[in-house]
Amino acid sequence: MCLRSLSCRLAGLSLLTALFASSPVFAWGCKGHQTVALIAEKHLTPEARQVLETLLKENPIDPQLKRYCGPFPSSVLADGATWPDDIRNIMKNGPWHYIDIPRGAPRGPLAAFCGESGCITQAIAEQLAILKNTQADPHKRADAVRYLIHFVGDLHMPLHATTNNDEGGNCVPVRFFRRNPREHNHSYTPNLHAVWDTAILERTMEGADSSEYAEYLDQFFSPQAEAWMQAGVHVEDWAWESHDLAETVVYGNLVPTDPVEPPAPVHSCADDNNVGERMFNLHFAVGAIYPEPSRPSVALATPSSPADYQRQVAGRHVDPRRFSRTPYSFQEMPRARPSRTEGLRKAKAHLRTRAEVPYGVNCRAQPLAIPLRLCQP
Repeated sequence: MCLRSLSCRLAGLSLLTALFASSPVFAWGCKGHQTVALIAEKHLTPEARQVLETLLKENPIDPQLKRYCGPFPSSVLADGATWPDDIRNIMKNGPWHYIDIPRGAPRGPLAAFCGESGCITQAIAEQLAILKNTQADPHKRADAVRYLIHFVGDLHMPLHATTNNDEGGNCVPVRFFRRNPREHNHSYTPNLHAVWDTAILERTMEGADSSEYAEYLDQFFSPQAEAWMQAGVHVEDWAWESHDLAETVVYGNLVPTDPVEPPAPVHSCADDNNVGERMFNLHFAVGAIYPEPSRPSVALATPSSPADYQRQVAGRHVDPRRFSRTPYSFQEMPRARPSRTEGLRKAKAHLRTRAEVPYGVNCRAQPLAIPLRLCQP
């Protein structure tokens, strides 16, 4: 029986990691980590869910702790998923959230890349051991649950499993659509890491909250769920998959090419011959590069009919597999510069039709005719 093993009781986490390892990967901000937990929660047995929820409720997060993402009252698992980021500076365990595998490193054991302060693969193993130990301090076991949910999500962010002497992409300034990079005290915003941590995910969620997005992803990948759960837990394989995706997708789609740096110790973007400034001068722009590689089939599909779209907007359940990728036709905005009166008239008419545009359409061919918030990134 699966319930005889606590690792089996956490099979939902295995499913979740397989889900994001088998498709292009998102990194996680607040909503991402909450979505991770909510999907895992759906695949726990009732008994396992009760065990974990009881453990977390009886050993709650310090109410005096400043929570960056705020509380998530509807789920103790989702609420705890963001806690490790709240206490990482307090605990000084930032290295637990990533592993610096240099670009170009040959595949092999990961111990060589795990520093003196630890790394994410080591932290997962240690926290799982604490959780399995029924004699351990209950507070530590509850914290282990929170760490595991968080670290499993972090491990499936490509830039948490690679380095190019660039602090996991934090030292790679990028233009993201209309947002230009800026420098302040050798830090850059936006940067490659932040784009993958939050920006791509939130753009793909199209305004959905964490619960809605978890429901969507769970339904979309339901045909593969059983096979992923049966695959088991292989933490080092997950790390290498993320590392490979960093090479082929994250760095591989940058224009111009970001060359592989010879490994060197880096503690800020001013190190390695001022790597941040060197990357800034390459003028990376990722808004138009990542729409397909970073956007898996989890992207919101276009409804196949106006009736389906109206049901979706009304919040009723619509099976995402019924949707097609064929957008409706749109009338392109005139290219000739209109008079002020004519321009106002057409702008008002354009605003009246905004709600008729289905979500998920590809707007690159006629960007002025379709509201940006309804376009695929």
